[in-house]
Amino acid sequence: MLSDKKIVTIYSGTYYVSDDPQVVIHTLLGSCIAVCLFDNENHIGGMNHFLLPEENPARKRLFKPDSGWFGLDSMEAMIGRVLELGGVFSNLKAKVFGGGQVVDNLTPFNINLAEANIKFILSYLSEKKIPVIVKDVGGRYGRKVLYYLEDHSVLVQRLEKELKLDV
Repeated sequence: MLSDKKIVTIYSGTYYVSDDPQVVIHTLLGSCIAVCLFDNENHIGGMNHFLLPEENPARKRLFKPDSGWFGLDSMEAMIGRVLELGGVFSNLKAKVFGGGQVVDNLTPFNINLAEANIKFILSYLSEKKIPVIVKDVGGRYGRKVLYYLEDHSVLVQRLEKELKLDV
């Protein structure tokens, strides 16, 4: 039940980390990725929401450097905060969501953003040896994600496209 919980909503380019079991972190995803990262032994967890996999010179003009818009910066910042709160790197586990192909073409970036985000995060976590214990990525729909720090469970609602026609 959510009425007795502290709901924290995060948006693209942000993350939230806490050791409070009453916290539920919420976000909405399209082609973006959210990673729920946690140390179950020390009861610390967090979730990020990033838009782009990595920086390149063209993207630097659109976004502030070192911002949470980029997967690498977002993951490094979130891991750092988990460790600051007493988490242990070797205890970290991840749950990965998003990367829905909700738009057909993002011309300014000239990439399949959803695929690039999925490829980036799975590669990053593999290189860091952080196990991915759950993932729900890809498809052609957005997702609503609720991450419960109490037990590190995640509720994902897939958001199908709806068209309303004025007839």
